[in-house]
Amino acid sequence: MTRLRISHKSRRGFAIITALVLMVLIAVCLLILADVFMGDMRATRQIHRRAQMQELLTAGTIDVLAHARRWGRQVSPVRWRMPLPQLPVADAAVRVRVESSAQDRVRVKVNVLLGRVQRRQTVTLRRKDRRWIVTAVSPPSREPLPKRL
Repeated sequence: MTRLRISHKSRRGFAIITALVLMVLIAVCLLILADVFMGDMRATRQIHRRAQMQELLTAGTIDVLAHARRWGRQVSPVRWRMPLPQLPVADAAVRVRVESSAQDRVRVKVNVLLGRVQRRQTVTLRRKDRRWIVTAVSPPSREPLPKRL
């Protein structure tokens, strides 16, 4: 009976090929993990921006109510920029424009610019019992970027 002999050279070649295949497999896995991690980072950043945008729209509506306490029966068209506290994002601005629509109703447009995204929300106020109350708030709509806010 003849015995099959395997030389050390062929064992070494098999070990090198196996090591190279494992290294390529690990490299591919690392690339896939890096891509998944970057996708999660982008999604988290986008969620954070959306939350900031919603906070700024809500702050704009609250600022409108604060100004409405000082309004009389008649409101002339007014514009103002809402002062912002120190934000982690420096490129934010909130602009408010009041449009009188009827004697006891007022439409207010709140424009928010955050980074490269702009949203507009319309708040409708009605005069009741010598004060202005919110009757409707439109969902935020995406607007094209202005040249200057």
